[in-house]
Amino acid sequence: MNHCIGLCEITGRWYEGTDSIGAPVHSPIIVSAIEFVGVEVPENPYGGLVFREHSFDPITRIRRGVVYRAMTHSPEGWRVFDTERHDIAVADIKGTRQLLTCRKFYIGDSLNFLRATKLKTKVVIGEEPFVSLWQVLSIETAASDMRLVTLKALHFLDTVPELRQEQIPNLQLLQELKSAIENVDLAASRLGAVDTVDRCRDALSIVFSHLGNCPDKDLAASVKAYEGLSRPNIQSWLGFTVARLHARGKPNEQRKQNIRPLTDSDAQLALQALRFILIELGWAVER
Repeated sequence: MNHCIGLCEITGRWYEGTDSIGAPVHSPIIVSAIEFVGVEVPENPYGGLVFREHSFDPITRIRRGVVYRAMTHSPEGWRVFDTERHDIAVADIKGTRQLLTCRKFYIGDSLNFLRATKLKTKVVIGEEPFVSLWQVLSIETAASDMRLVTLKALHFLDTVPELRQEQIPNLQLLQELKSAIENVDLAASRLGAVDTVDRCRDALSIVFSHLGNCPDKDLAASVKAYEGLSRPNIQSWLGFTVARLHARGKPNEQRKQNIRPLTDSDAQLALQALRFILIELGWAVER
């Protein structure tokens, strides 16, 4: 039997139960949109997935709850037991009342689409522009057959550098870097490891093209040009590292070199490299 939740738009009250009968939820609940990053989720013409939070520990930043998928509306004839409601027709079962339509209605998802996922999955909770990034730690099947999901907060956004705009040498470079950092921010919070590394590489290509006085060169060539104007240093070494990470993200390179795919740890390395280089140049805020 499916576990369901529904929202009465008239009263703003949530109900939970099965796909045939429900009861009001008297304590406040948090239900948010959830998106699984880099995972192929079955299409649903009625809407996306939502996450109902059951508990949250602000110290460990661990959140537990259940994922539901949207339905078109509550099943026809869905009954709710709510003694405080006198505006809905009494059903034929003693002590229950009938909620005719619940436009926002969700059914517990099986999460079967995650079975083939080998790496730890990232999820985005919330809706733009206010979202947060989490990682799936575990999924357990409770006695009620609900899938209890445990999430841990990620801090990619803390790693994305904040530019010191007044320190950027010229306006064109500032505009290019701002756009590149925005793309890094988007990739780190919404996309996978490969996209994050690629966007870091794009940002560093702008940096080293300026430092090496070689416009329109790729990252590796720009770093070489920079080293030709000054001694090799940690900035250039990190630039080459990100360039190599970018190459590793290509499937043909993985087959050719027999190397593993990029992971979130690699993406963090690229983000930290970008942050370090910009701070060393005095172009970003040290936090």
